[in-house]
Amino acid sequence: MPQLIQTSEADFPPELRRQALELSYLEWPQAFSAPPKGDEALNDPALDPVCIALVEDGCLLSYTGVQSLWFGKGDEVCRVSGISGMLTRAAQRGRGAGRQVLVAASAWMARSGTDFGIFTCDPPLVAFYARAGWIETPTMPLVGGTREQPFPSAQFGKVTLAQAFTPRGQARLVQQQGRPIELELGVGNLW
Repeated sequence: MPQLIQTSEADFPPELRRQALELSYLEWPQAFSAPPKGDEALNDPALDPVCIALVEDGCLLSYTGVQSLWFGKGDEVCRVSGISGMLTRAAQRGRGAGRQVLVAASAWMARSGTDFGIFTCDPPLVAFYARAGWIETPTMPLVGGTREQPFPSAQFGKVTLAQAFTPRGQARLVQQQGRPIELELGVGNLW
């Protein structure tokens, strides 16, 4: 019977970390300078990462990281979280494993004080995320990276999706329409 695991990255079991890195390398080899050794971080520790995984008999079926930061200034500061590195083992695709992890990640955001969630995906995956309540935001592209080296999602053909979890988050998403959301996610990083 598959088990859902939600934990800080520091407490994520090493064997599951190794499997998540292995699957990430198979899915996105261009994101790695070399094959992972298995002990690297899955997420930027500065972004308060949480690992959410579906596991059966020690085998990682599906995984995502949830990263969070503060966005805005003064009275307009919001807690923002993003899905990072969502993946499902090829043999498990279309069988509900990814959906379980996605729903758990969304629920974690709602419980954790996140005002709104935002991330990007490839266009063919929009329907998958929409079934879990995520809304495409074509007039509000996500720009990751850093101020000095921005990493705009539109440049890579990505679609931005968002979901409000609080009234403040909903108001901020409405206010932000027509403008990019620029988040300091680190050089070359995007949710």
